[in-house]
Amino acid sequence: MTRAPEKQRPRSPGQSRKNLGQGSLATSGNSHALRIDKSFVRSNPVLAQTGLRVRFKKVATNTFVFVVLDAAPDADEGDPVVESYLAFLESDMRSAPSRLTPLTEQDASGLERLVRGVTVDDTAEISPDVTL
Repeated sequence: MTRAPEKQRPRSPGQSRKNLGQGSLATSGNSHALRIDKSFVRSNPVLAQTGLRVRFKKVATNTFVFVVLDAAPDADEGDPVVESYLAFLESDMRSAPSRLTPLTEQDASGLERLVRGVTVDDTAEISPDVTL
């Protein structure tokens, strides 16, 4: 018995095959395992390492971020948390566009009042105490 092919959702800008992958959960001994499709691993060779350690975090309902702990980051990669948040926003905007509202003059005035008197030095170093 063969399965019908899954419908492909159109990719939004910035979503390449390297950035999107699929997999499934499986059982391995007394643990659960995440099986990642071979094409995604081929596009991201760091995932092919045996014994690779990862950290994962739930960032929204049904949305998780996995971070490879033992590998040097790609120079062209962005922050996985920011990328996940932006993907969540995109999904939310597409699923409920009626919730989008334009920025009004009143909103802008409120923002101006909020930051009045705040000075910013774009060249200042960020304290090591700050977690980004």
